[in-house]
Amino acid sequence: MMSNFVAETRGPSPRTPRPRALLAGLLFGLVSFGLVWGGSTALAEPLTIDTETARYVVRPDAGALSAIELKQARFRDDSGNPLNLVSTTDPAYAAFRVSLEDSAGGDVPLKWRAETDTSGVVLLGEGEGVKVERRLSATAQAYSLASTTKVTQTGKTARTLRLKHEVHHYAPSGDLGGGFLFAAHSHSTPRGVCREEGDTRRKEHDKLLAAHGYSNAKFAGVETAYFAQAVALQGAEAGDKELAERCGLVADPRDSRGNVEKPEGFLLSAWVSDTWTTLKPGQSFESGAVLFAGPKLRDELTAAGHDFIELLDLGFFASLSSWLSRLLAFIQGYVGNWGIAIILLTLLVKLVLYPLTEKSFKSMARMRELKPEIDRLNKEYEGDREKKGLATMELYRKHKINPLGGCLPSVLQIPIWFSLYTSLSTNVELYHAPFFGWLSDLSAPDPFFILPLALGALMFVQQKMTPTAMDPAQAKMMLYVMPAMITAFMLFLPAGLCLYMVTNSGLSMGQQKLILVRQERTNAAPSAAQPVGHAGPGTTPKKARTH
Repeated sequence: MMSNFVAETRGPSPRTPRPRALLAGLLFGLVSFGLVWGGSTALAEPLTIDTETARYVVRPDAGALSAIELKQARFRDDSGNPLNLVSTTDPAYAAFRVSLEDSAGGDVPLKWRAETDTSGVVLLGEGEGVKVERRLSATAQAYSLASTTKVTQTGKTARTLRLKHEVHHYAPSGDLGGGFLFAAHSHSTPRGVCREEGDTRRKEHDKLLAAHGYSNAKFAGVETAYFAQAVALQGAEAGDKELAERCGLVADPRDSRGNVEKPEGFLLSAWVSDTWTTLKPGQSFESGAVLFAGPKLRDELTAAGHDFIELLDLGFFASLSSWLSRLLAFIQGYVGNWGIAIILLTLLVKLVLYPLTEKSFKSMARMRELKPEIDRLNKEYEGDREKKGLATMELYRKHKINPLGGCLPSVLQIPIWFSLYTSLSTNVELYHAPFFGWLSDLSAPDPFFILPLALGALMFVQQKMTPTAMDPAQAKMMLYVMPAMITAFMLFLPAGLCLYMVTNSGLSMGQQKLILVRQERTNAAPSAAQPVGHAGPGTTPKKARTH
């Protein structure tokens, strides 16, 4: 991947005679050096690293990144500007930052300045007997940036040090979810994530008020449903196989500038730590790291290595969710619209599951026919649960009905529906993807709540159509309360997910109607086929007419 390194400027410089230009440049260099190394809040000129997928803005006084801007047209914020994954302005929490820990306690304070060369940006830091040289450069993988850091001991005594590579994400209170079931996991709700060897640890912000740490880590990061920043160690020889000694996660209440007096949200921090190294005067060590910062796209995460693919959280049925995501992308490749692809995928799944749905519906219908008998047994054995249970089971046996027949097919479908729900909830391909009309972003809630209200209405009608053996109070709750609850849940969830729910409910109603018509025809068939003059069971045959 080609990259360009540019120093940002703030307007054109006036044309000056050559001797004056040399003198002005010398004075400017001295002043800049004094501002950076003297601890002033004035900033040196930012530097940028441009790749095909992202633009990284380097903040020299922080020795890290002040912006990570995604270049694709669909990754825009509400104002139409490139989406910036860096959400805090405090230099102490800049993106892809390194901090130097001393075993004697605390971090070593560093003052930074920046340079550029043909291979990247060089950041030079110094403080309390150490010098740090950090080189940032683009990699061949999309949304990735590499870092190589050399630490040299310049003091007169030996000391034990280690580097921490950090990422941070500030989340205002509005992005933390409403705490109302599904709404608590909106696409903007952040989490901390650590990938141990063979296990991925995810923690919500409210579970990270006390720091969590894990050993032998592959990476650490902060993520939302669609985007992530994650950092992993990368040695020159070990490559992707190298493990960090430890990864850590913590969430601190504060505002975006780091103030804790009036917190307006949470700052989530994640880091990986290198091993402790004892340096004698003049000795040095190096530590390499790689940053992934971008949308959680499967191919890009896989290419980036370091187990970054684990940032794609597909839930308990991950393999099935992955397969459904790929199938959705395949359909979209033909129809060219993600909303239509969701409708067609839902239709395809309903067709595949139709035999189970039909079996479940028929079983529920037969159970409904026995409701008068069950009500009689409930009244007859009201005070004796054991006898009532035996009598009910005998009734089922007599009519050859399996009481689990209506539930079991539905239970078998749960993994598929849950996987479909998960794959749609985490699919970044839906980000800013339009459907039609008012639905201009399938990853955002329906702005007019048309789909959630339609879903509630369809579920109400579906409940009216569904045969049930429940008592009137339970049936009433399912008829009114359940559609209202589901509508409330879906109000602030992505429109793409709601579109799937509406499509599923509409198709379920069609299937129920089809099954009901077929069952009525089956029940009416014996009567229609009965020969003339033949009496049905339990009747007295009429005498033959004489002529």
